[in-house]
Amino acid sequence: MRLDDRVFYNPVHYEPEEVKYLKDYTLKKKEAVVDSIKEKLEASQSVVLIDYRGLTVAEVTELRNQMREAGVEYQVLKNTMIKRAAEKAGIEGLDPILEGPTAVAFGINDPVAPAKILTKFAKDTKKITNAMYLIASTKLRKAKNSLERTRPYFEALQGEIKRIFRTAGDVDNRYFYPPEGAPPLDGTYGCLVITADKGLAGAYNQNVIKEAQRMLHEHPDTKLFVVGEYGRHFFAQHGIPIERSFLYTAQNPTMDRAREISAILLDGFDRGELEKIFVIYTDMENSLTSAAHCTRLCRFTARILRRRRWKRP
Repeated sequence: MRLDDRVFYNPVHYEPEEVKYLKDYTLKKKEAVVDSIKEKLEASQSVVLIDYRGLTVAEVTELRNQMREAGVEYQVLKNTMIKRAAEKAGIEGLDPILEGPTAVAFGINDPVAPAKILTKFAKDTKKITNAMYLIASTKLRKAKNSLERTRPYFEALQGEIKRIFRTAGDVDNRYFYPPEGAPPLDGTYGCLVITADKGLAGAYNQNVIKEAQRMLHEHPDTKLFVVGEYGRHFFAQHGIPIERSFLYTAQNPTMDRAREISAILLDGFDRGELEKIFVIYTDMENSLTSAAHCTRLCRFTARILRRRRWKRP
C-alpha cells in the first residue's frame, strides 16, 4: 500500500504514532493544494466561481470540456480550501458563493473566456443561477499603483485651492453656487456615466446604471454623456437618450481623452445648456468589492472647499 493511499484509511487501524504521522502528512498535502489554488488566483486574469448544484454528471463534463477547449483551467474544489487560498491571496467576500458544491474556472490567458462560456452554458441549460466573477488581483494592484503615483499631484493642487479660499474670502464665480438666499438652480444637469466595455463585470456595471437611473428619476432633465460599450448598449436598448457617446475604449483612459470630455462638458456649462455637472463611476476597493459613486463636478460650494477634506475617489 502506498502512503498516498493510506491517508484515506480509517485512522483507528493504525498505531498512535502512525496516526499522528498520517495527520501531519495529510495537512501538508492540503496546504500544498491551498498554495496551488492561491498561485492560480494570483496568476489568472479573471476567475469565475460556479455553484453547479442541479447539473447532471453529463452537463458538468460538458462544461469542463468547453472550458478546456478554450484554454481555461476548470477544477471542482472544496469550499474550505478556496476560502483559505483566497485569504492568502488577499481576496474577501466569497462567502455568498461558497455554500454549495463549487467549481472554479481560471482564466489565466484569456480574461473573457470563462465568463463567456459560462454565460452561454447557463443560457442553454437554464440551470446555473449562482456564479461570481472576479477581476484579476494583479490588474487591480496595477491600477491602484497607478492611482497612488498620480495622487500627490491632486493632493498638492487641492491644498493650493484650499489655501486660496482661506485667504481670499468670498469668491464670486460662475463655477460656484450663488450666495445663500439666491434662487435654487433647477436647470439641466449633465451626467458623465462611466461603464466598462464588456457586460461580464456584474455589479461593476449594474451599480453605475442604477445610480444613473436614480438621477434620471429624481431629475428627469438630465443629459447623459456615456463612456463604455455596456452603458451605450443599455441606454440604447431601453430607449434612454444619450447626449454624447465617447466611442473609445473605457479600459484605456488617457489624459487627452479626459481633456476632450472635460472640454465638451464645460462648453455646455459655459453656454448655459448645463446647470450642474456630475460623474457616476465605480470605485473598486478590492477584486470583489465595488461601489458606485455620484460626484458633483460643477458647480462648487466654496464654503465646503474651505473646511472639508477632499474626498478621494
